[in-house]
Amino acid sequence: MHVTAGDYNRVVLESEESPLTPVGIEQIEKLVDHFKGRSLPAVHTSPFRRARQTADILADQLQLPVVCIDRFREFTPTPVQPRIFPKRKRTIRHWFLNSMVHQFIPVVPVSESIWQAHSRYRAAWNELLDWIAPEEYADCTERLVAVHRGTVMILLWIFRFNRTWKVVRSDVSNGGITEIIRK
Repeated sequence: MHVTAGDYNRVVLESEESPLTPVGIEQIEKLVDHFKGRSLPAVHTSPFRRARQTADILADQLQLPVVCIDRFREFTPTPVQPRIFPKRKRTIRHWFLNSMVHQFIPVVPVSESIWQAHSRYRAAWNELLDWIAPEEYADCTERLVAVHRGTVMILLWIFRFNRTWKVVRSDVSNGGITEIIRK
């Protein structure tokens, strides 16, 4: 499918507000059993609409509170600004790769570089670890975080070089579960 840069940018800008699909809801409901009986104090989430909806389903089924951590806000592609032929149609993949290259090597203004997102996620992780659970969950040692795929991928990248945390299982697919433990 070929689209203009303007069409691509509209998709990027609307992505934060797109709802969880019926398939996504079904996938989350299938994951609930995995978390039953775990030592969880809350479901932590980003402000991304689909992540919030995911957290709400999990929290409702597991009878846990939802805690939104703004710094877990998703890392999304930046809108593209073609210098020549702005109306030229390209594949969505072309525009996405163009956007990501600029976020890795920000030679033009971008909404957020990968390096800025990396720092933000490190701060979000520390905020999550410092979060004080309600008294009835004071003994809980595990954390459950509902965020978008891009966020999980950057967190996994951070944990590859972290001496405190180890990735036990990595799944960045829709409805997948990524688990990490303290070494």
